[in-house]
Amino acid sequence: MKKNFIAILFAFFFQNVFSQTYIPIDTTTFEIRKLESKLYLNDEKQFYKELSTEYKSWERSLIKKRYETIDKSFNEDLLKGQYIFDDRFDQIIRNIVTEIKVNNPFIPSDLKFYISKDFTLNATSFGNKNFEIHLGTFYYLQNEDQLAAVISHEIAHLVLNHTIKSILFQYNQNKSTDFKNEIAEIKNDKNNQGIKAYNKYKNILYQDGRFSKKQELEIGRAHV
Repeated sequence: MKKNFIAILFAFFFQNVFSQTYIPIDTTTFEIRKLESKLYLNDEKQFYKELSTEYKSWERSLIKKRYETIDKSFNEDLLKGQYIFDDRFDQIIRNIVTEIKVNNPFIPSDLKFYISKDFTLNATSFGNKNFEIHLGTFYYLQNEDQLAAVISHEIAHLVLNHTIKSILFQYNQNKSTDFKNEIAEIKNDKNNQGIKAYNKYKNILYQDGRFSKKQELEIGRAHV
């Protein structure tokens, strides 16, 4: 039942949104997934090299450690077949990115977009010239202009270096003297430890939220 429902959705999607005859999405072979995995990991090696020219040694170590976790999770999902490699999607994205770059030549040329099988409307910038677009984004958006807005937003996150800035922000926040003192106070308070720990967790989420909101506002001013 679920497979039939998804097939109907894609029949509607290709016929109405892109005015194409329905063609089933290619089920990528494991050999192709292995090749894509190798290409991704090679790109990451270059990404790590580029970090050495822009950040201090402790920052590079921190950023690389965080990305190694991201890379491991992403690579496992890629090899399991959680991503689609279909030129119809790739062509749509290439056309959009090419048009965006016309008025924004500073955007890197070697961007890579991975199509996740997740059937929700969402997209993510990894912060390393790689992006994830959920399959549902193609279905739920009404036209390519809306998709272009989503892609532009994620490219802006990359250009403004938001992912790495978030990593460093969270690290500095957790290493601050005030943070360490608050944690020590919570550990020493045996009576109200649970309440204080919960309130501290809420405060961390609040600070992260404020930082994320600041980044979103920065995108609004960038007009990528």
